[in-house]
Amino acid sequence: MQINDRVTYLDIMGYSCPLCMNVWAQTAFNLKFGVGIEAATELLSSEKQSVAAIFQNCIGILSVLLDGGRRTVRMRAKLAGEEPPVIPELTEDELSCMFTPADMAGLMHAVLEALSASLGQQVEAQPVKNAAEAPAAEASA
Repeated sequence: MQINDRVTYLDIMGYSCPLCMNVWAQTAFNLKFGVGIEAATELLSSEKQSVAAIFQNCIGILSVLLDGGRRTVRMRAKLAGEEPPVIPELTEDELSCMFTPADMAGLMHAVLEALSASLGQQVEAQPVKNAAEAPAAEASA
């Protein structure tokens, strides 16, 4: 089965769990959080959220990405005529019980990496505010 670079993986207790913000997951994200995917970094930002809210948002986004990744990998296996890999189905509540605050930095990195790969862009990048700044911004990149 061929998996493209839009899927990233997170090891959870020895299972290689795919993460993907596919169209299904994006819809689930919008319904869960009431905002578009472009607000994901704000949901994980201490400027806008309490630490407890950041942890819950991270677990919530991780849950959506895990569901999207599992669906993507299973569908690709099905279309390739292959047996899908064993991927655990973990609920948001189960994820909340598995991880501690000490795990959050690594999980946030995995979430942001998955979002970046799935969207094909850097989710943390800020757009240039005016056209005059564009050449200078591109030259420094």
